[in-house]
Amino acid sequence: MHSIEHRITEIYCLIDDFRKARPALLRWRRSPHSALRFTDAGVLTVALLQSDVGTDNLKQTYDMVAKNWRSAFPGLPSYAQWLSRLHRLTGYAGALLEATCARDSAAA
Repeated sequence: MHSIEHRITEIYCLIDDFRKARPALLRWRRSPHSALRFTDAGVLTVALLQSDVGTDNLKQTYDMVAKNWRSAFPGLPSYAQWLSRLHRLTGYAGALLEATCARDSAAA
């Protein structure tokens, strides 16, 4: 079994590779900042860790990540800011899951 740190890296890389392959999906995103302190890939990675860390809800997942793996997520925003960004990424997350599921079923 891989460590949680390995899993964090796997999930983050999957999301970042998807973003690089489909840049048009995030063209709607505009930030007043030239460089975000916390990436969209980081936002989604924290959310997708829920099953790996065995928590019942996103708040518990966020709290566990903030307490135990903050060094893996530099610039981690407050829970309210993170959740707000996660909600804005719902459509993008759906496209990611759809592509991942299609890839997995083609490989089977």
